[in-house]
Amino acid sequence: MKLCKKCFENKPEVDFYKRKSGTLDGLYSYCIPCTKQNQKEYRQTEVYKKGNTVRVRRWQQKHKKKHGILNRKSQRCFAKKMTNSYIIKRIKGRYNTLNSEQIKQYPELIEATRMNLKIKRLL
Repeated sequence: MKLCKKCFENKPEVDFYKRKSGTLDGLYSYCIPCTKQNQKEYRQTEVYKKGNTVRVRRWQQKHKKKHGILNRKSQRCFAKKMTNSYIIKRIKGRYNTLNSEQIKQYPELIEATRMNLKIKRLL
């Protein structure tokens, strides 16, 4: 049994996350539900949101060539053209079971998706 430092309840050790360093018993001082609540509250703060955005942008700039990440301007250009490859990529994202060849067999699905995207842009 271990005492949670947040809710002050004695709980079995299986109700605590494992921690390799910094503790004698190898467990976090907060129980799993309290830890999840802490993380949820922290993710709602502006500090997290701003810091996360900065970290993501920094990573994208650093790995742009290696991972083929397009900048926002070129992504918008690519989306405006509405090429078949762009539409097929959108359909593959929605229907994970279909591959490109199967999607090409349904031109009406491609056209319906293209029209749907155009309507969304007008709204």
